[in-house]
Amino acid sequence: MTSMQQSGHRSSMAPPVTEPHSASLSAYEYSPAHAVMALIGLVATGAGAYHGYKRNDSVGWAIGWGLLSGMFPYIALPIAAAQGFGERRRDER
Repeated sequence: MTSMQQSGHRSSMAPPVTEPHSASLSAYEYSPAHAVMALIGLVATGAGAYHGYKRNDSVGWAIGWGLLSGMFPYIALPIAAAQGFGERRRDER
């Protein structure tokens, strides 16, 4: 054994562990941007659920539209608007 191994010193290239900066947010602190994004997600969930139910007259579609609108509001809500927000589906048969 070498003298470094005997003394218990590790010679790895791992970066040193640093403490988090005091300017970063803890797990219980939120910025105003987080609050706005949470509010947008909440409103989008309700709007998507409404659109899904009115368009298809189905609770399953309401749940699906609500979940997807909450996760992807900037994609799902423009699609709902293009379909005619809350309008019944037209069968083109």
